[in-house]
Amino acid sequence: MSAFFAVAYHNRVEIVSDGATTDGEARLVRAETKIQWSPLMPMAAVATGHSYACGMLLIHSMKSTVTFQDNQDSANDYLIETLPELADTLFASHGSFSLAIATMQAGTRPRLLHIHRGSAHGPRQATWTSIAASGPGFSSEHITAIGGIRNGLVSAGVALLDMQRKWTAKPLDGAAEGFYIGGHVDHAVINAEGVTINRVHEWPDIVGQLISPREENV
Repeated sequence: MSAFFAVAYHNRVEIVSDGATTDGEARLVRAETKIQWSPLMPMAAVATGHSYACGMLLIHSMKSTVTFQDNQDSANDYLIETLPELADTLFASHGSFSLAIATMQAGTRPRLLHIHRGSAHGPRQATWTSIAASGPGFSSEHITAIGGIRNGLVSAGVALLDMQRKWTAKPLDGAAEGFYIGGHVDHAVINAEGVTINRVHEWPDIVGQLISPREENV
């Protein structure tokens, strides 16, 4: 399942994401950086849902930076025009998904595009927004519970994902109820200068074993 949280601030977008790829029983298959970024312009993307379909959305997003590498605003326009329909096609039989793309408008204005569908047969939504989130049980009350996000997402983002990690979920049809957030937390900053990504937290999950956050020492 995985989880991410993204916020557009006045001069940047920040993203935090876990790194777990799991099987249908909630066993950790591998831990990897899920935030994809472009070396050609300030743009990064992260997605949750069926792994193949998410991968195709991320590839499409990053290819736009090659096609429009001299004009980021054109890349942004292209993505909002093409990604929703592509998501409908890719996830036609794969249920819910969530995709966040952090970019800059006119070189200096942070933008955050969120394309998501909450259930297998629910409506797909695509909006420019200030906050995008994906993961089990998230609500605005949890932002208050971690002390707010005014000072950025390094500490607050880890706290939020650690909270969600302890909630069970059933991410896809046929999957077992279990814990699907794990591996580590990566933090990305997207601003006019480009993209930086850092590993800011590690969980003691073991490849090949169930993710079991409730057994951890608090």
